[in-house]
Amino acid sequence: MDKIDFSGFPFPATPPEGRVALLLLKYAFLGLIPLIIPSVLIDVPIPTTRIPAQKGTDLAYINDLATKVGYVFYLDPGPAPGTNVAYWGPQIKVGAPQRALNINMDAFTNVESLTFTFNNNMNAIPTVFYYEELSKAVIAVPIPPITPLNPPLGLIPPIPMGLQPVSDDLSKRSLPQSIMIGLAKASQWAEVVNAKGALDVLRYGSVLKARQLVGVRGAGTAYDGLYYVKSVTHKIKAGEYKQSFELSRNGLISTLPRVAA
Repeated sequence: MDKIDFSGFPFPATPPEGRVALLLLKYAFLGLIPLIIPSVLIDVPIPTTRIPAQKGTDLAYINDLATKVGYVFYLDPGPAPGTNVAYWGPQIKVGAPQRALNINMDAFTNVESLTFTFNNNMNAIPTVFYYEELSKAVIAVPIPPITPLNPPLGLIPPIPMGLQPVSDDLSKRSLPQSIMIGLAKASQWAEVVNAKGALDVLRYGSVLKARQLVGVRGAGTAYDGLYYVKSVTHKIKAGEYKQSFELSRNGLISTLPRVAA
């Protein structure tokens, strides 16, 4: 996907999700299964005003389209041997949690290390500035950090430090594109609680998966609860399978009365 530059290939009257579907279609013979979530705010370019064209390789252009609507793109192995799922959509932070990570629980401890940090300095309210052509007015649109796909995982949310423009080039984009990018930024900036740790897969009892929820127990009132698994690194050698991981959350104190084991 990142070998051949197809710059200039036109996509008349095709929204971003349609362009992604057409690009992934050529890799179906390799076992690539597309899973595309349409944009909440659909932006269909009118051919009489502009015709979008591809820039760069397929992978670069798909990632660029995801960024422009506040989405992510990645490949997940499976569900059958020789197949992969190509996911293009919002970063989903809901679903059934994985087996809980236990720390400071004696015989029930199943992680080797787990440390937490709280940093509210980067938290701000993303603001989109929209130029209304009829009235010639510039309208500021603040974006909330909480959406159906990004629910509060902490009972006490972080306090925003102020308003911050998402980027300088949003004025060149449509209002739906700007709002989608603002929603993605709001979700990222609200992740003020972060954790890093390591575990032995044999002791944990399963493989910890990235981009899913996981429970944490034994870390204290402020840090217990559900977290989003940002990344997982696998370390495999003869007779040993370990993982290092990073977690994030948008608030302190668990929203659940208890975390299931």
